[in-house]
Amino acid sequence: MPSQVSGDTGRLGTRAAPRIDDRLVALIIHAAAGISAAELTRTVGSAADALGLPRPSYQQVRVLRRYAEEQAGRVTDMDVLVDIAFRARPATDLPNRWYGDPLPWRPGAKNEPRSK
Repeated sequence: MPSQVSGDTGRLGTRAAPRIDDRLVALIIHAAAGISAAELTRTVGSAADALGLPRPSYQQVRVLRRYAEEQAGRVTDMDVLVDIAFRARPATDLPNRWYGDPLPWRPGAKNEPRSK
């Protein structure tokens, strides 16, 4: 039995976003923490439709949201500089951070979230 394969498959399936537009990524990252992942996906999908872009998948929205939540608690170099300026950290913490050493917990300073 020969199979019948049609060359026209352009109208099948849904449009998927191999790369998510920066505007949609910004929307996901700055979304309210109290919103559910499903609601966020619908909101981002509506924004994508309004911009004429492909909708990101539910999985990609969840991955980007988790990444944003993880990054929110991270200590940046600016945080360390502010802590040094307000004497919550010694000045040696900044070069130690640049060399890859973990920052020690210090009272009154912005600290990394403690591992569970």
